[in-house]
This record gives sequence, structure tokens and C-alpha cells, in this order.
Amino acid sequence: MIDQYVYPELVWVHKLFPNKEDLFKTVARNLYNNGFVNEQYSESLISREIKFPTGLALEDYFVAIPHSDCKNVKKSFVSVVILDKPVIMNKMDDPEMEIPVEYVFFFRYEQ
Repeated sequence: MIDQYVYPELVWVHKLFPNKEDLFKTVARNLYNNGFVNEQYSESLISREIKFPTGLALEDYFVAIPHSDCKNVKKSFVSVVILDKPVIMNKMDDPEMEIPVEYVFFFRYEQ
């Protein structure tokens, strides 16, 4: 089922970004250019991450699942970014704590 939402142009491996804002803007631009989101997605993504951080410290990995308001998404997708060098993000369960995220998942599922 998930394979119908994962597109090759939305999976990036060995990418480098200087910070999370650049990562978010680049992914948002790619999603917009491929028709998955509207023009407001990028700003919504960044502002929501400031209010509600999405970094997670798993057992062996640091991941993030940033997302935007639903109204900014046109169709369902899963986008995966595997970074060569971590970007610093704040933890979901402890927003003051910063973690080095290497795996970032952007997704939206419409029923």
C-alpha cells in the first residue's frame, strides 16, 4: 500500500544541507514542482516546526517527521531524505534539546 505514495523523485540519499531551513525549503520546492503541495507548504512547514518540533531520538537513529497543515497538500506522498551530514533539529518530546538528525520523512496521506 505505501508503495503507491513513494515516488523516485521524492527519495533522496546522500544529501547535504547546511541547516533544517534549507532542507525544508529544498524538499518543499521539489514537492511543489512535482504537484504534491501548494506554494504555502514551505512556510507552513517551517513555522510548524518552530512551534512543534518533530525530531525523534530512536534507539540507534535520530529522525524527524516534519509536516505542514493539511490544507497545503494536494495529494498523498512519502518523501525520504537520508543525509550525509546531520542537520540540527529540536526533539519532539523535549523542544529545548537539539539532536543531529540524519533521516527525515515528509509525508501526507489522504483517505
